[in-house]
Amino acid sequence: MRCERCNEATAVWRHRNRHYCVPCCALARWDTTVEHGIQLEVGFAVPVRRDPDTPDQWWCTCHVCGAEWVDTPGLNCWRCERIMADRIAAQARTALQPPDDLHDNPRARAEWSDRLRTAVDVGILTMDQARDAIARAFEQAESA
Repeated sequence: MRCERCNEATAVWRHRNRHYCVPCCALARWDTTVEHGIQLEVGFAVPVRRDPDTPDQWWCTCHVCGAEWVDTPGLNCWRCERIMADRIAAQARTALQPPDDLHDNPRARAEWSDRLRTAVDVGILTMDQARDAIARAFEQAESA
């Protein structure tokens, strides 16, 4: 079966009930993103031109961060994934940090507890990490 977009390569991917080759599937995915006004936080490899040194690889660009690299079209952008991982790590560090008035302010204690619970619920922290943070905060208060 031939690619329904370029009619040159063998179709290996399906997107929205149409058959595409790998680069055309990435372009179709990009078209769908634009058509529906979807804002992605992690982009993907949109093919720009075939790499002359490696026949199965393409020069790709990320439509979110603008990174350029040689890879298989359609894969997630390595740079966006790293940025997202850094953001998640920063959110985890923020969630683990107890408020300064933890022991004097019951409201601050409840808000921190909610922040830890939310971080565990969304998978930024494990339950053990949250428990350890609470234990450390109270150990520090006792030693002070």
